[in-house]
Amino acid sequence: MSDSAVPKKVPEEIQERLDQWRGLWSWSAGYHYFVGVVGVTASSLATIDFGIDLVPKLLAAAAAVCLAVLGFVQPDRRYQKFVRAWRTLDPVVLRYKYGEATIDDVFDALQRGESIISEYEQEITLKPPQQTGPKTP
Repeated sequence: MSDSAVPKKVPEEIQERLDQWRGLWSWSAGYHYFVGVVGVTASSLATIDFGIDLVPKLLAAAAAVCLAVLGFVQPDRRYQKFVRAWRTLDPVVLRYKYGEATIDDVFDALQRGESIISEYEQEITLKPPQQTGPKTP
């Protein structure tokens, strides 16, 4: 570690990007777990006889909606791309603060993080639809 005991200030734009990526992965992970747990809980509760015919139907519908939203929104994929980008940039920013990395290192890590995000987005865009029925020769 260098002799610099006082951390350097990270450029505002870099810190904002780091904070945004962390916020996006935190939100995506929280959303994924919350909707998933609500869906599984609703599904489990739908099997209980509450004495009112409508309750299990509503719970089953809520479970179906939760699991459909998870499949459509795919918060786990959002989490993965933003956490990987954040994990690429964060240690370099920390090293920069204490004089162990240059600003060029920080910009390189920022670009790698952006590339990670772009790769995930391209993968989703270019991914062929999955076949759900029987395979045809």
